[in-house]
Amino acid sequence: MFELTMTTPTADGRPSSPRRARCALLPAVLLLLAALNGHAHPTDFREIVSRAGPAVVNIRAITETEAMALPEDETHRNLPDFLDRFFGDGDDAPTMPALSTGSGFVIDPGGLIVTNRHVVDNAHEIRIRLSDRREFSARIVGTDRATDIALLEIEAQNLPAVEIGDSSGVAVGDWVVAIGSPFNFENTVTAGIVSAKGRSFPAQQYVPFLQTDVPINRGNSGGPLLDMGGRVIGVNSQIFSENGTYMGLSFSIPIEIAMSVVDQLRDGGSVERGLLGVSIEDVSRELSRVLGMSEPRGAVVTSVTAGSAADRAGLQPWDVIVAFDGQEIRRFSDLPPLVGMIRPGSNARLTVHRAGEETEIDAVIGRFDTEGEEPAQPLMPDVLKDPPERLGLELAPTADGLEVVAIELPELWRAGLFRGDIIESVNQARVRSIDDFDRQLEAAANGPVAMLVRRGRGRTFVVMPGTGS
Repeated sequence: MFELTMTTPTADGRPSSPRRARCALLPAVLLLLAALNGHAHPTDFREIVSRAGPAVVNIRAITETEAMALPEDETHRNLPDFLDRFFGDGDDAPTMPALSTGSGFVIDPGGLIVTNRHVVDNAHEIRIRLSDRREFSARIVGTDRATDIALLEIEAQNLPAVEIGDSSGVAVGDWVVAIGSPFNFENTVTAGIVSAKGRSFPAQQYVPFLQTDVPINRGNSGGPLLDMGGRVIGVNSQIFSENGTYMGLSFSIPIEIAMSVVDQLRDGGSVERGLLGVSIEDVSRELSRVLGMSEPRGAVVTSVTAGSAADRAGLQPWDVIVAFDGQEIRRFSDLPPLVGMIRPGSNARLTVHRAGEETEIDAVIGRFDTEGEEPAQPLMPDVLKDPPERLGLELAPTADGLEVVAIELPELWRAGLFRGDIIESVNQARVRSIDDFDRQLEAAANGPVAMLVRRGRGRTFVVMPGTGS
């Protein structure tokens, strides 16, 4: 408890005699001030902005879009000439320029600039505006669709350049800063914390995104994400939004991924990316029990592409890749970026959990066709939205396994088994008949039952926990 000495004026305006008052809140206030003074969180981003800000640029990319034509049942013959140039008849409609804006940052004093591919995609003219208001025309050195990275070049010398950092040392909860041109407001600074690491999306499986709560909006794309030392640790790329503006989730490409792409674009204008040739999933807790693992970790193989590096190395469905070239795989999303950063033809060593044991497998990495590969899509079944009322499971033998004809057991429906699925194996054993299926269920007793099922062109695991879980 602290005491304060206070005076209050009397009715005639003269100060009264001093009074003492007890203040129980003051210790808490002093502790808070001490915490702030001890840098519990940053209170000043000026040094970061002064170091990196001059190297951040505004990008305006000009593309062409078809001008809107008037409906066929209307005439525009009486329109003035200047309107007639924009509203034509059908195929005669002219094109109009369209403007895309974004951000970027200088990585080399000689004029090399990094941004997002989608900022400059299909542009026939690119203008770069520096923080000192100078403007340059830029050319595209190269782009990479898989990572959404583009490398640009302008004819300039002695430009301020950013310092490249290392996102691997950044932890969830660390403060970060973004600089860019949201809604074309140049050199805008926003700040927040790292919310998560290693986020993945089906269309960009080679990018383990950094998730932050830094306010990012249209025009921030391609700008730098900076650590508290003013070093670039990511390229701001995407937001999660239902209305097109910031809603609390922003995603940045780790700088190691971006610079690996940049180095290849600078050397040859294109990117070579490794390919293992497997479809993978996360290992659930129930599946880890079936596989005899002490904990859920790694990337479990659901299918192997014929003739791929994985096929030649002997990888099989049900294998769990727990390490790649000495790098631990905790989640399946950890694996694709590591494979992608290896040059085709290189050797890689995989640590694989198989049949209750870990083994080392060597593979010669193949080549990923960046432009020809369709992005992986989640397996979305075409099924009834409500489970059937009766209990039971109706199966029909096929050449590849057992087709699910009807599902009347709610537990199976909730676990993710759907009508039309082909059950290929149960608890690591192939099933070609109803008897095979029943034997595996009996062998599992009350433990979990894992089924590898084919759904359309993909494969996935369906696991029932079991009454003993």
